[in-house]
Amino acid sequence: AVVSTQSTGTLVVLIGVSAGGWCSKNRAFYSGFHRPGTAFENVDAAKAACDGDDGCGGVSIDRIPYREDAGGPAKYPQTIYLLSSSNVQKNPRGSWRYNAYVKC
Repeated sequence: AVVSTQSTGTLVVLIGVSAGGWCSKNRAFYSGFHRPGTAFENVDAAKAACDGDDGCGGVSIDRIPYREDAGGPAKYPQTIYLLSSSNVQKNPRGSWRYNAYVKC
């Protein structure tokens, strides 16, 4: 966080929110979900899997529901999956569909 103090008050600018070793990256696309891959039911389960993996750089959330089979019923309301460390090192593209949590 960058803090600037002036006589009229304090201005705080947040550049990615960090909590517990994770930085939130809103509207950030790093890489799509690739089959066969593992989709997670929630962000906490994905973060737990990523924490134990040195090759994992973060977790991505796609607003599109996860379906085990194309055209089949939605298994999860969103597609949540792991991102490799190499993908996270690249600059993300902006996209309304995606949010991410990366290790910081």
